[in-house]
Amino acid sequence: MAIDTATKTVETAKQGVEALVKKAWSVMEAATEKEKASQYLSEKGIKAIQGKS
Repeated sequence: MAIDTATKTVETAKQGVEALVKKAWSVMEAATEKEKASQYLSEKGIKAIQGKS
């Protein structure tokens, strides 16, 4: 019984870690694919967004 509980706990933890890694990987991949603001905004536009003149 204790072995079954330990096995289930380990399996649940493994699934949680796998889901976390997949989510983190997805976020990192999306961040690397995202264009920088300088690629589609002028320097004047960037400064306006930042509140600089």
